Amino acid sequence: MKRGLVLLAILSEVLLVSCRKSDSWTDFTSNEGNFAVRFPKSPTDSPQWEENGLVQRGVQVVVDNVVYMVDYTWTNAQLSKDPEADFNNFKNDFFEGAGTCTTISAGPPSPVLQGYVGRHYVFHCANDARLDVTHSVNLYLGRSRFYSVSVLWASSQPEPSETTKFLSSFHLLNPAR
Repeated sequence: MKRGLVLLAILSEVLLVSCRKSDSWTDFTSNEGNFAVRFPKSPTDSPQWEENGLVQRGVQVVVDNVVYMVDYTWTNAQLSKDPEADFNNFKNDFFEGAGTCTTISAGPPSPVLQGYVGRHYVFHCANDARLDVTHSVNLYLGRSRFYSVSVLWASSQPEPSETTKFLSSFHLLNPAR
C-alpha cells in the first residue's frame, strides 16, 4: 500500500514538472505601466499615443489568429469623485473604439484589483472589414490608470482555451500606485 502511494506521489511530481516545462508562456513586466502579465510568447509594443493629457501604450501577441493584448493609459488629471461614472465613461470610450458591438455577458473581473473599479465583458463586434470578432476583456480603472486586458478571436471559432489563463495572470506591480 505504501509503495503504491509512493509511486503515485512520484508520478504526480513527474506530471507536474513535465506540465511546467511544457508551459512556454512568457512573463512580461511593464514598470512604466505598473503591471505584469503572462503572454503565450514575447509581446510587441504598440506606439505610444498621447492626447489631452492622456498617454496610452499597449503590448500584444498574435498566436493562431488569437490576439492577446494589454492596453494601458495614464493621466495626471484629477478624476471625478465618482469612480463608477468615470468607469462608465472609460467603458463607453472602449466600446466605441471597438466598432458595432453586442454585449454577450458582463460580470466581475478576475482578478479583482484592489482600489480599482473593474468589470469583465464578453462581446461580439463587426469591424470595418466586416469581420465578426469576439472580445473577452477585463477593464480596470484606478485613480489615474486605466487597463484593458483582452483576448480577441474570430467569432466563427470557439473561445481559445487559454483565455482565462491570460486574463487571470494580470496583476499590478505596486497596487498603491
